[in-house]
Amino acid sequence: MKFIIVLTVCSSVYQECLPPVYHKQHFDTHYDCATYGYNLAKDMMAEMGQKFVNEDKVIIGFKCKTISDI
Repeated sequence: MKFIIVLTVCSSVYQECLPPVYHKQHFDTHYDCATYGYNLAKDMMAEMGQKFVNEDKVIIGFKCKTISDI
């Protein structure tokens, strides 16, 4: 079974989320997908910067979906 990450970036201030984004990389295990997802979300927050994340109260969620679910 293969997995893909589906990311959702939201603002708690505006109570809105961007449309879900399907990451291009595929993973062989749920563990690989999940650990990559946490690191990816952390890196994305760092790129956005502390000021922006704090002001807009940005949160990033993700799911690891099986390829057959897409």
